Amino acid sequence: MPPLRLGEPDGLASGFPNLDLTGEPDARAGMFPNQLHPRKQPLSRKSKSQKKRRAARAVAQTPTIDSAERATLALTVGWMLTVFCTAVAEVLGGAAFLLEKVWPLTGDDALALAAVPNVMLFIATITGLLSLALTPFVYRVQRSRLPPLITTLAMAIGLIPLVTITVLLVRR
Repeated sequence: MPPLRLGEPDGLASGFPNLDLTGEPDARAGMFPNQLHPRKQPLSRKSKSQKKRRAARAVAQTPTIDSAERATLALTVGWMLTVFCTAVAEVLGGAAFLLEKVWPLTGDDALALAAVPNVMLFIATITGLLSLALTPFVYRVQRSRLPPLITTLAMAIGLIPLVTITVLLVRR
């Protein structure tokens, strides 16, 4: 019986043509049965230079971004960073506030822990106001419409510190 070749119609895996199951190397493909990749051979100078030329062509064919698109992208990324910083400051301030209430400390540690929620609220307020101020500019320069959910969440995140300050001032 002739050896079964996987690339032939009665073979099992057509993805590996010329693979011999008898354990003998196949001279045509340069492969062994237990080896899925062809034997590595050093690249000749010609193939190295061709590879360099192909890479240079790929770099030359990359699309360029004009300055208006870069400015739009920078403004959008800056806006989202202010929203993210506001959210992180709110979460850290809330966690420090809860930690202070649940686990009261004494001495210098209590003073340090008591300052963290106020500092985080201050940071969240500044970045929140900045994110609210950037929102109309981002809407004006965007060519495509921003997703309404993201915009709504960004506005809510920017307003939370202002609402928190209002509630704290009313409670006093």
